[in-house]
Amino acid sequence: MPRFKPGSNRQWEAEMLAEFAAKFYPTALVKMRVSLGRIPPELITPGMSELDIALAGRFRRWADMVIITNDSLIVVEGMMMANPGKLSQLELYLSLIPFTPELLPYRSLPLQGMLVYVVEDPMLVKMAREKGFRAIQFIPSFWEEWKAAVPPRWSHPKRWELD
Repeated sequence: MPRFKPGSNRQWEAEMLAEFAAKFYPTALVKMRVSLGRIPPELITPGMSELDIALAGRFRRWADMVIITNDSLIVVEGMMMANPGKLSQLELYLSLIPFTPELLPYRSLPLQGMLVYVVEDPMLVKMAREKGFRAIQFIPSFWEEWKAAVPPRWSHPKRWELD
């Protein structure tokens, strides 16, 4: 049975998010690894092409995915297993949307934060919802393959009491 190897370059999380978007947002504009915030002015020099400026913008923070529908702009952070840091990332990324030049045409849309996860962590889901984020469990088509490739403890849900 294959096991997870450090340095493996399979992008499980990106694959999972792509499947999620294709299934639930087939007609929306979906952008992966979206750079957020202003492009640092010190990186822009006279004579730079638009492409050069866009490449300079790659030094910004980035969200896993942005989904643009007719009625909302959704910033998505995905995770195969629990990662509490994703909640603060979502908060930060939502605050950067108004300063992101590539998203100016969508500035008037209401913003929404969304956490898409595979292995459930009830406490993390509860915290996400308390912050006003949508928290959605999505099991991708490659679930069994992923479980076989990672240490067993990674694929088991956290069992913490919420009371």
